[in-house]
Amino acid sequence: MKLKVKVMDVEQGQQEIVLNQELSHEMCLETGERVIVKYNGNEITCIIDESRRISKNTIILYHESAQKLNVKTGQMVDIRPAIKPAGIDYIKKKIRNESLNRMEITEIIANVLEEKLSNAELSAFITSIEINGMSPEETLYLTEEIYNSGEHMEWNSEKTVSIHSVGGVSGDRITMLATPILATLGYTVPKTATRAISSASGTIDAMEVLCNVTLNKKQIMEVIKKTKGCVAWGGAVNLAIADDKLIKIRNPLQLDPQPLVLSSIMAKKKAEGAKHVLIDVPFGRGAKILDLKNAEIISKSFRELGKGLGINTIVTLTDGSKPVLNEIGPSFEAKAVLEILEGKRKDKLYEKAVEMTAILYSNVEKISLEKAKQIIVQTITSGKALKKFQDIIIAQGGKIITSASIKHAKIKRIIKSTEHGIVSHLDNKNIARIARALGAPGDKQAGLIIKVATNQRITPGTELYEIYANSQENINEALRLMNDYRIIELQRLVYSIE
Repeated sequence: MKLKVKVMDVEQGQQEIVLNQELSHEMCLETGERVIVKYNGNEITCIIDESRRISKNTIILYHESAQKLNVKTGQMVDIRPAIKPAGIDYIKKKIRNESLNRMEITEIIANVLEEKLSNAELSAFITSIEINGMSPEETLYLTEEIYNSGEHMEWNSEKTVSIHSVGGVSGDRITMLATPILATLGYTVPKTATRAISSASGTIDAMEVLCNVTLNKKQIMEVIKKTKGCVAWGGAVNLAIADDKLIKIRNPLQLDPQPLVLSSIMAKKKAEGAKHVLIDVPFGRGAKILDLKNAEIISKSFRELGKGLGINTIVTLTDGSKPVLNEIGPSFEAKAVLEILEGKRKDKLYEKAVEMTAILYSNVEKISLEKAKQIIVQTITSGKALKKFQDIIIAQGGKIITSASIKHAKIKRIIKSTEHGIVSHLDNKNIARIARALGAPGDKQAGLIIKVATNQRITPGTELYEIYANSQENINEALRLMNDYRIIELQRLVYSIE
């Protein structure tokens, strides 16, 4: 059947078309089913949406689909019903809590790459993994298929390394410090990462305050050639295309099923060309991993998966019950990193970065942890790590700036206590909620500064935190959320008077 094209200059996000509802039903098709659209030798599988407001001889194509077909408004295309993707049946198997074999996982990922699955079907797949989990074999198959879905980087160095955290802890910017430190020591460090999914800032969001992070594979390799280190957004590199598509679905759901976390991280580490990887697993109240038992389970899974992929994988279990930094938000965290490299602060982030980097360095170099720490500290105090970080920033299109020159959002509010008590908990999840309400990480200048610590005694009038935003609407939304999502919990001296 031939239909006249009307192109909507909108990036819809998947290969979806709009047909006249009556025509669709005459073809025995419904919303969500598929057709093959063909033009001048090019063809794609598209998902149907219906409308009664377009004529029966018209098909609406969105920007991406029109671009793939190389078709313009007014031209004629052929359409015919498409066979249902096999991946849908395998997703149903996972929903029923049945194991998937390599061929079935391969087919699902192939359908993802070909954009044959709707957002609803991908959401069902992700939710089924969240509820039912995956076996180690399934996770390995999934990781290998995600790895095979994109480009790979190869380096002429056995000392190609990467450090990665499973996330969930505010201010955990250790990789921004580890990258220049290890690059200074002669290691190749092609660090890629995603933007924040549910937190106030990720490594990439903070690094973007200082320089360009949207680099392709060729540009990353050029930066590495110049500096030995790089911190880039994985979404621009096409290292694991299938994972990027799954992350787009996970983002609004804010779901992090453990097998998808494992496969996402390890597929990208393998695609980076890393021979040695340190995975940090923070656990505790408010973190993604709630307790030591679950942290030990995921640690074992990472090590098993690393072995299956041929990567030397070290896993650290760390305290994730409170923020690593008191300053939360991209510009705040970028400033803290620079202050550490400038020798202006030695806080929890400094201590954790030294510890994590030394653990990886000692493992690769086969030296004691104490000796490795001495080398790492000397690399910082000598100013060499700062110089290397500046070289990386320049190579990635940035300029040399100091921590003092980084600016925060223009509107500031100080939140004070109205109670007596002792600070018992600083909640990472609620910190992220409030910071996102303020505009982070999209607004790089938005965020907050926590002014108290756990076990600190406070009284009415004690400053608890400062919030920063560039609009009063964001300030108001954050203030509203604070009533339901408390950043600071108190052990009260008096709970009630009867």
